[in-house]
Amino acid sequence: MDKIKHIIATRFLCTDGKFGEKVLSKEFLDMGFRLISSYLIPSLENQTNKSFELVLLVHPKLNLGVYKRKLMSLSDKLNIQVVRYNKFDEYVSEAAKETENLIITRIDYDDLVWNKAVEDIQSRIGKAPLYIYGYNHGYMYVSGSKDMYAFHQEYRGNGTMSVFQSCIIDTRDTELIGLHPYKWNHTRPFEVLDILGIDRSKVLFERDLTSNALVWVRHENTMSGETPKGYFKTEVSLNKNEAKQVFGVAIPE
Repeated sequence: MDKIKHIIATRFLCTDGKFGEKVLSKEFLDMGFRLISSYLIPSLENQTNKSFELVLLVHPKLNLGVYKRKLMSLSDKLNIQVVRYNKFDEYVSEAAKETENLIITRIDYDDLVWNKAVEDIQSRIGKAPLYIYGYNHGYMYVSGSKDMYAFHQEYRGNGTMSVFQSCIIDTRDTELIGLHPYKWNHTRPFEVLDILGIDRSKVLFERDLTSNALVWVRHENTMSGETPKGYFKTEVSLNKNEAKQVFGVAIPE
């Protein structure tokens, strides 16, 4: 049995949401491939620790005969798996059988995270049977803009709006198997039944205030470019050339 298994799970147009089944259209799929290739993939290829697998969670109706190979060939530097979104819970349960410590991270396919994020979360094994962790300070980039602006999110209880939120599960505690960051809202992990039923002495949440931890990308096919309620945009900015130095990713024109 492995000591550590780290899954980075990314929702790739996996649910209908407000766009309905339009997410299965060529327009959205082309957009998705462009964004994931421009942002997430190079961000993960830039990690100092690449001991993880990238699991792309796709729509239950996506034609995998057409797209699975294309998805798995997004990078020759990463271990990429493709799983239907409605089968992810099963995938997590099976993964728990293979390891003592299962790490599951959520990040969207159009966002960036600093290059030591994987190294950082893996160094935190053993802090609690269920350890939840995320970054809170980073940048918001509206597609097409010249600069990206620093922001943070005020807390209401324990939670984080990190685009890279993780949990570490000690799989020897079978009560915890099956939990992962897609089970709860970013800001309110302790409000869902999955967590409320667990002895709080088993659970530890920590946030990290690293200033250059992430870039949250906003574009026409997500939400608007406005700063959402609960976020606080600052006057600190980062231009595209500086972003290349910080995140190892060239922000597209």
